[in-house]
Amino acid sequence: MNGAAPSRGFVFAATGPGFTEIAGRAAESVRSVHPDGQIDLFTDQPEAAGVFDRVHPLTNVSVRPKFEALLRSRFDRTIYIDADTRMIAPVGDVFDLLDRFDIAAAQDEGQNNPNSRRFWRTSVPAAFPQYNTGVIAVRRSEATDRLFAECDRAFRENGLEKDQPVFRELLYLSDFRIATLPMAYNCMFVRLLAGQDHEQIAPRILHLPRLHQHLSTKKPQLVTARDVVGPLMWRHILRMRRSDMTLDGKRYRKFAPLMDHGPLGRLHRGYRDWLHRRALRASR
Repeated sequence: MNGAAPSRGFVFAATGPGFTEIAGRAAESVRSVHPDGQIDLFTDQPEAAGVFDRVHPLTNVSVRPKFEALLRSRFDRTIYIDADTRMIAPVGDVFDLLDRFDIAAAQDEGQNNPNSRRFWRTSVPAAFPQYNTGVIAVRRSEATDRLFAECDRAFRENGLEKDQPVFRELLYLSDFRIATLPMAYNCMFVRLLAGQDHEQIAPRILHLPRLHQHLSTKKPQLVTARDVVGPLMWRHILRMRRSDMTLDGKRYRKFAPLMDHGPLGRLHRGYRDWLHRRALRASR
């Protein structure tokens, strides 16, 4: 590359020793999937290093340093990822999306949550998604630099608790070409996977807030994705991965949703079939 900055890279941002340690483990999961990828960290912790290629000191220390990290990223194309995540499958195709789009992010599945319904300055139709800011891909430009500078300024100067309403409204009022990623690329509501089978693609990034529960509660520290989701769900996720022909699935393997397994699954199937038969009788 003749000394030029790499065109693609992953970026994390964290403040405090606890979240910075968690970010390091998240970065290790990225490294396990993308061994040659460039991974940077923006933090207020001077000793942070480890798996990261470069560590940048934050200019403005806040509880949401992600916008500063996106603004100052050394990459032409950046995938920002929250610390409380685990990457379990490749996401290089998100970089490819940025050939045609300015920004890519996944819809927040909890759109009826009070935080998701909250507005900043502008009322936005419910049909326009609230994007989860735990995974954001961006192609660097003057326009995106202005966007993240405004997001950072608005969040810090207005004493806001959540950054997603600001991000959503500024995107809504913009001319950006936005790619809405499937849930698999920022899977926060992991329980929804229990209803999925071989027809859905496997999750790429698990977004797991329980990874930092030990920082604010007396609950034990959880380290791996399996620790958080449990062995049954983890096996189900691996089953999805093996069947996913958009990844490295060797063949299209059919399997039932996790919610249909075991005694409770049989009860659920029986009730579902009974409802179906009753509907058929009523329609005659």
